Amino acid sequence: MDIVQNLSYPTTENIVDIVNKYADCCICLERFSIGDRLRIVPCRHCFHSCCIMLWLNRCNLCPLCKTDVWKSINIETHV
Repeated sequence: MDIVQNLSYPTTENIVDIVNKYADCCICLERFSIGDRLRIVPCRHCFHSCCIMLWLNRCNLCPLCKTDVWKSINIETHV
């Protein structure tokens, strides 16, 4: 199952707040920009969609707070 499809997209109203609050994607270290495809994990941290997809294919923990993302959205791990 593709875990990323279960993550939310920020709403248009939230994009500016996210860009101002987080500034950078902690995975790729690039700045967020208006128009970037972003995803929000259950612990409410935000990342570029492609970055978090690659990250969660290797590790089920949020890169910032180490919350188990799969467990938070009730997906069984098949490792």
